[in-house]
Amino acid sequence: MVETLPAADYIAFTRPFPMHRGGVLEDLRLTYETFGQLNERRDNVVLILPGMSANSHVCSVARDPESGWWEDFAGPAKPIDTDRWFVICFNYLGGCKGTTGPMSIDPRSGRPYRSRFPELAIEDIADTIVMAMKALDMDEVACLIGTSMGGMCALALLTRHPGFVRHHINLCGAASSLPVSTALRSLQREAIRSDPLWAGGEYSPDARPIHGMTLARKMGLLSYRSGAELNRRFARPDESAGKSAGTAHDFEVEDYLQANACRFARDFDPNSYLQLSRAIDLYACLKTPRGGFQTVGLEQVLVVGVESDTLFPVAQQQHIAQGLGQDGAQVTFVRLDCRDGHDAFLTDLQAFGPLLENFMNRIGSVLPAGRAERRLELHDERF
Repeated sequence: MVETLPAADYIAFTRPFPMHRGGVLEDLRLTYETFGQLNERRDNVVLILPGMSANSHVCSVARDPESGWWEDFAGPAKPIDTDRWFVICFNYLGGCKGTTGPMSIDPRSGRPYRSRFPELAIEDIADTIVMAMKALDMDEVACLIGTSMGGMCALALLTRHPGFVRHHINLCGAASSLPVSTALRSLQREAIRSDPLWAGGEYSPDARPIHGMTLARKMGLLSYRSGAELNRRFARPDESAGKSAGTAHDFEVEDYLQANACRFARDFDPNSYLQLSRAIDLYACLKTPRGGFQTVGLEQVLVVGVESDTLFPVAQQQHIAQGLGQDGAQVTFVRLDCRDGHDAFLTDLQAFGPLLENFMNRIGSVLPAGRAERRLELHDERF
């Protein structure tokens, strides 16, 4: 399953690409979407690196009016204002949304890579995105935004391509995976591989391991949302069971998990899920003895963590802020008391929106005509 999104464009590279952990891709294609207009100075570029299961469709556009994964946060007159900024977002290497991945055709065999796709690394994702940006004649990024796994990819990009980015926003990211998070993702991978239809990764497109994918997604959802948020949404009014005996699911929270997981299992390729998930667990952006990450050229940075995040706890965002501050950037670290857990950067516009808008106003030189700048007093920590 290789799906190209309606508004996506692509860049094809014919030169072999050596993978960070071994293996070579002979043909490489990256798909991406853009939002807004590139100005004459070419200095209004915002590069967004999304979470593992998101794609390049950040927000709705004329070519694809479907709502994007960050619809409330990006677009005209929104915190990431596409009347002002030229936003670009790529589908990750190893995924299944048009960029080269396990379901792409291996030119050497004429068959899909499937389980034979070379082992993916976060470093590969960062390197291919920079290659593509430079192929598009974009030699500098005004602001790099990384969310969740994208926060990891952002650190890889910043450390491997110094001077490419001027400003950075890191939302619910991490420099490496904690053992408890790795354990959870390993169980998700095990659920997929345990499905009878897994077939060693050589499953048929018509007989995919949907059951294993569904279980994996349900486990993931429990780490993306906080217990407090699930308790609030699905609280039972009394001591009785939620539904009549004999129904498929006894409780509303089960319906929520099932509906979300089924949609995801239909849309996402299992081999891609394993590749991306394992890349997260293999990555580590290590600090130098001085306490920095060896990034160069960063000016202003916003790092945001959420107190209820159990997947990438807020201490991991503080770790990022300290390291980037040690490298010389002006860093603002904000911890938010959101109840939505790790996914708060997707759901809590009230908390995240003003932070993003104020930061983008701070780094931008010119506001659109008639647009007033807003400021918010933050309770933050600076490094």
